[in-house]
Amino acid sequence: MNKYLDTSTNLTEEISTDFWFRRALHSEFKKGRAEGRAEGRAEGREEEKLKIARAMKANGVDHALIKSCTGLSQEEIDRL
Repeated sequence: MNKYLDTSTNLTEEISTDFWFRRALHSEFKKGRAEGRAEGRAEGREEEKLKIARAMKANGVDHALIKSCTGLSQEEIDRL
């Protein structure tokens, strides 16, 4: 068999493998970024709930109302 043809076939296989590897890597990268953004948004919402609860508590709002409005537990409100 022609040595150039063998080299060409191997190169084509390597390029194909590299393409699929890079595609999978890019897909995982995008997935990781999306998960990171979602986690960051969730943390931000939790921080905002705590901020609101602190303000409500500082203004003498009843703990039952704080719990109802923020979804925080009684223990979380007590720790504020």
